[in-house]
Amino acid sequence: MKKIIQNLPLIVFAAVLVLMIVLFATGAFDAPKETLITTSTLTEVIKTAKLSTAKYVQHGVAKAHIEGTKDGYVLYYAVVKPNINLEDIDYEIDDNSKVVTVILPDKFSFEIELLQDEEHKFYYYPDEKDDWTGKDVTYICKTDARAKAEANAELITSARKNLENTIKSLLDPLLASDEWTLVFSTAAVQGE
Repeated sequence: MKKIIQNLPLIVFAAVLVLMIVLFATGAFDAPKETLITTSTLTEVIKTAKLSTAKYVQHGVAKAHIEGTKDGYVLYYAVVKPNINLEDIDYEIDDNSKVVTVILPDKFSFEIELLQDEEHKFYYYPDEKDDWTGKDVTYICKTDARAKAEANAELITSARKNLENTIKSLLDPLLASDEWTLVFSTAAVQGE
């Protein structure tokens, strides 16, 4: 036991020496490696087909014109979701200034779901629209809801802001490590 106590400093020194060799061999003291940013890297990080960026309940009145019947109106309720196909997003990478420009599509597509429950019912004017089919009414209401959503600047602005925040959240872990800057642009601005 006395020999172990006498050799304790040598044992501690040997353990510290082995630990230092292991740390140097694994690269613990190396400078952090720079992350290589490429378009394919960014595309892999954001890999999904479609992203809904907002949800809006449309309460509308659609003017209906069906060939062979009198014109009329349909009161409807619909859930409108602006979507973006993530394959339509492009990236420009400037390695010198460490800037990634995300080029978003100019227009959103819209997913329309008509609400039909106890609280949300279709109402027709004039009332005697027995000659309209369910398919006709669905087409009329979805077309009207899509047109009104495309014209709704507040909805488009909100959807675009949500899209930018989502992309920023997804790419931030990759870009923040090497102090990259993320900039957003639209395809229409790039094309001018």
